[in-house]
Amino acid sequence: MRGETITIYSYVATGRDDMGDTIKEWVSETLDNVLIAPVEPSDIADAVNPERVKAAYELCLPKTFVGDLQGAKVVLPREEKPFWVEGRAEYFPDNGLTPTSWHSKVRVYRVEG
Repeated sequence: MRGETITIYSYVATGRDDMGDTIKEWVSETLDNVLIAPVEPSDIADAVNPERVKAAYELCLPKTFVGDLQGAKVVLPREEKPFWVEGRAEYFPDNGLTPTSWHSKVRVYRVEG
C-alpha cells in the first residue's frame, strides 16, 4: 500500500521587522506517502447559511514525518482549496503493534457553503 503526496502550509516565524516584531509567513512543504480517508460530512447549517457543510478527511501520516501540524493548512491531491488541521496528530502506541509505515493520524476539515 502506498499513500499520496500532500502539501502542508505552516504559519512560521521567518524573521523580525524594523520594530522588532516577529514576521510570520505561510511556508509550504510536501509530504509523501499519506493515507487519505474521507470522513462523513457534517451539517453545520444555520439561519444565515442553510447550505453550510463541513467536509473532512482523516490523514494517516508516515513515520518519517516529525513536524507539528497544529494550526496548519493542508492541500490534498485533486483539491484546490486547503483544509485546516483540526487539533493535533494522534499517535499510535509505540508498542511494536504498528509494523506499517504510518504512526499517527490527524483530521482536516473545510467548511463549504
